[in-house]
Amino acid sequence: MEFITPIGRIVQGSLWKPNTTDKEGRPLTYKDGSPRIKYYIGLAIAKTDPAFAVLWQQVEQVARSFWPGGQTQLAEFAWKRMDGDKPEYAQKEGFPGHWILGLTNGFPFKVYNKTLDAVFTDETQVKRGDYITVIGNVTSNKSDSKPGIFLNMKGVQFQAYGTEIVGVDYAAKFKEASPSALPAGASETPIAGGLPPAMPPQATPPAMPPQATPPAMPPQATPPAMPPQATPPAMPPQATPPPAPNFANPMYQMTEKAGGFSYEQMVEQGWSHEQLIAHGYVVA
Repeated sequence: MEFITPIGRIVQGSLWKPNTTDKEGRPLTYKDGSPRIKYYIGLAIAKTDPAFAVLWQQVEQVARSFWPGGQTQLAEFAWKRMDGDKPEYAQKEGFPGHWILGLTNGFPFKVYNKTLDAVFTDETQVKRGDYITVIGNVTSNKSDSKPGIFLNMKGVQFQAYGTEIVGVDYAAKFKEASPSALPAGASETPIAGGLPPAMPPQATPPAMPPQATPPAMPPQATPPAMPPQATPPAMPPQATPPPAPNFANPMYQMTEKAGGFSYEQMVEQGWSHEQLIAHGYVVA
């Protein structure tokens, strides 16, 4: 069944921006899994408009023909119509005193100007809050688990401008509210004890003589120094120093990266055996 709505006001959705996800945020897809889109608007029509009563009588008749088993009598039957006077809609602009039709389409459609001699092309020309009429049709949703109908948009005609309906301005609501007194322990300035600790300074490797200096350790490879308050345990007084390394052992073989400096020279400059291996100066 094809229909033309009485003049109504766009109070939800957009004629220009289609949805790509459902109410749970899941991508919209066809049965084969390919992505799809859905244009949606909520069209508010005054309950006192006699043309709406005529339209809805026709919609109900068609719905009963789709669902002859009495499904239209079920409370959960999907009529795609909201009662704007219900408490949950009382604060929504344009809802009270109106029926809200949920009109959809899976494809772009034309939006004509009032004189039908031009087609609008973007949301600056027809926005939420403006008044339109819609050509559409009624189809079954073919869902046995949740029977209902679809009200499909086929074309739109602009009728008049209205106050634009925008999202809630929460910043304005905060400004209107009277802030309560700060509770004990709250501070309007940062609290030093609550800041994260600074990184300890990086240790600097000992300098080499200018005339023959092995390459310095890369600063980024230097392990961070212990925080000042932390003191490493002292060596026992009787501790015996480790035996002198056997430089003839192959494990002390220097690589080309050492630039000709000997193992002994590197050790004298503060390099440990493990560091020399880690930086590629000695063959492990």
